Amino acid sequence: MKKIFVAALAALAFAAAASAQPRNVGGYLGVISQGVFYQHSITESQFVQVDLGTAFVALNNSVPGFRASASYNFNVLSKGDGFFNLYLGPGLGVGRDMSVLALQKKNGSDSRIEANRNTYWHAGVVTRFGVEMNFRHHMTLSIYHAPMLGVYWGSRTLSNYDLDNPGSYPGKSEGDKVMAVGAVDAFNLYQMFPTIALSYRF
Repeated sequence: MKKIFVAALAALAFAAAASAQPRNVGGYLGVISQGVFYQHSITESQFVQVDLGTAFVALNNSVPGFRASASYNFNVLSKGDGFFNLYLGPGLGVGRDMSVLALQKKNGSDSRIEANRNTYWHAGVVTRFGVEMNFRHHMTLSIYHAPMLGVYWGSRTLSNYDLDNPGSYPGKSEGDKVMAVGAVDAFNLYQMFPTIALSYRF
């Protein structure tokens, strides 16, 4: 009974200490992605961040995918009594990207539609680095980048639809499987732009 009582007191103390740590909750906006995130401070200079959001791999004819990541970050430079912080940290990420591109092509009197559908899963190591500014009224503005290095796999399918012969639908379809190791989105043009985040501290 005594051990149970001591364990219960320890659990309450741990929960109280965890709840006393500063936390942030907010949203982020990138060129092709947007979502929500949560930060939990471990010490004055270390914090965990978890992101969850949607992603578009093409600006046109795209289907929203999703991305999720978690990182352990370190404040490497702090100015103005915590007003300005420069941070970086490693983490893990996973997600799925989808895109559908349909083009109508004409060859003389023949007309057809080519539909290119790509679906990719990816998982790997995330390196997050950025700056944050802590304002009054518990608001925090962050600008960061979180490229991923890992594995991506999926499929590409190309379908042809003959508009002059509707009975031929769905037409010919050719597809192949893709699996590779490399920079999942570090060298994606759109992902090279930074992400802007706004959060509330409590």
